[in-house]
Amino acid sequence: MLSTVLHGHITADLPGWMMLGGVVSLWIVKALIGVRLWRWVRGLRRVR
Repeated sequence: MLSTVLHGHITADLPGWMMLGGVVSLWIVKALIGVRLWRWVRGLRRVR
């Protein structure tokens, strides 16, 4: 039932889904940057 409802909403609500995809990709980019910064800070602490 949920899959058919989702399929109907995807075709009718394309701009909303594109916005949702943009938000999700933004969160993924933020997470990747955060992990890189965290590893870099850990590396600096290890050097000192």
